[in-house]
Amino acid sequence: MATDCKVHQGMHAPEDYVVLEVIDPDTNEPTPAGERGYLTLTTFDRDNIVVRYNLEDLVSVNPEPCPCGETHTRFYWHGRRQEVVNVSGKEILPVDVMVALNEIAELGDRPVEFQMERWGKTQDRLKVNLEYDPSKVDDLAAFRDKIKAHFLSKLGVETEPELVDTAVYRSTYKPMRVIDVTKE
Repeated sequence: MATDCKVHQGMHAPEDYVVLEVIDPDTNEPTPAGERGYLTLTTFDRDNIVVRYNLEDLVSVNPEPCPCGETHTRFYWHGRRQEVVNVSGKEILPVDVMVALNEIAELGDRPVEFQMERWGKTQDRLKVNLEYDPSKVDDLAAFRDKIKAHFLSKLGVETEPELVDTAVYRSTYKPMRVIDVTKE
């Protein structure tokens, strides 16, 4: 329903074909620009009419003009609703964790593999199973404390990092970022 542009600052939606609306997950009302919400779409195609279909993708709209010159609405995709981990009332998505991890120098200059654990509808801390390179970390306890402080600063949540050697999570498949360990 949208495409990236040459400046890679959001996705552009073809508004002559589809109306995209970002709604609050709780109220189903439109969200203010910049706030996350569900992506809904309405199409006007004669063969496939869809009205306010909820994709359950979490996105936010950027109303500012794009530097590429494209005039269609620009939005950012944050993740899927089923990937949300509620930590002390704050909704955390894998993209939030990825951005925070990419700012930690000891994790290197390549994408970091990680998994978030969800063990209930809400939890008091975020457990992150995280790969690291033992050759880049001298003091494991200090490194764990650094991660905790960084997550508290960036995401506003307490974190319990479980550090695992880099070889553990490598896979040729799409990684599962959220592991649900809820006891039913």
